[in-house]
Amino acid sequence: MAILTAESYFVTNLLLTYVRSEDYFTPGWQTLAVIGVALLLVLCTYTLTVGAWGKWEQYFVVPAPISGGIFLGLLMLNPTYAILVAAVCYAIIAYDVWVSTNVSKMMLFFDPRTILRFSNRGVMFAFALLAGVMTFLHPSIQKNQFDVSGEIAEIAQQQVDTALESQQDKVESTVESQVGQTGFSFEISNFNLDLRSTVKSEVDKIIAPYREFIPPLIAFLVYFLIRFLGGLANFVFNLIAPLLFGLARGTGLFHILHVPVQKETLSFSPEQDVDHMVTHAPSITPK
Repeated sequence: MAILTAESYFVTNLLLTYVRSEDYFTPGWQTLAVIGVALLLVLCTYTLTVGAWGKWEQYFVVPAPISGGIFLGLLMLNPTYAILVAAVCYAIIAYDVWVSTNVSKMMLFFDPRTILRFSNRGVMFAFALLAGVMTFLHPSIQKNQFDVSGEIAEIAQQQVDTALESQQDKVESTVESQVGQTGFSFEISNFNLDLRSTVKSEVDKIIAPYREFIPPLIAFLVYFLIRFLGGLANFVFNLIAPLLFGLARGTGLFHILHVPVQKETLSFSPEQDVDHMVTHAPSITPK
């Protein structure tokens, strides 16, 4: 629980740093990679608490550390929203843990990729929601100081420069073949193709009537981005989950217990050939 709290606090600080950078549309891949790895570590740590699931402690050992780390990380930004977001995250994670527990009760074997699917999504949704709230509360967003048109103009200029650079060799070869001048050098810097001011003014005209919708829109885009990173982290977790739980069993952290159960099936007939089902059931070797 202590490690999980520290990891959740670390992820909250990473998200806060990303939001404060105001680089919402073109963040560096290093930033996204660190956030994705941190989310994966949270998944790996919290899933090792499954040994306490099935009892009332599961609604404390899992949601409390994560929501506590979120609360501590968001406290300096806004205490009121820190309490509200932490409470909502606690409720979301607790509910998804309850759903995963019910799925576990209906399965004969503990398959982490299937059982933890709902709880993993709940944890990733909590952090994505946190990122969206942070973005919405950012002062530049609240005061509509975020230069959306400037960002779009910068992206457009980068695309134009890239397109021209890709055509540089073709222009040089064309001039040499048609003019006959060898050693011709074509440089992009010799041409004034700065379209930033034009694009910025045109975008400002378009978004002027809808400026009040910019803060929630940017917050939603940030939420969607972190949600996507959480999906990637969950995908990687599904790949390494068998190894992770195999190591946990091998080190004695988890102990396998066999509990007799009565399986429920549906049939058109009121009676069913139980012996036939048992005969054709897959063999189970206790570990």
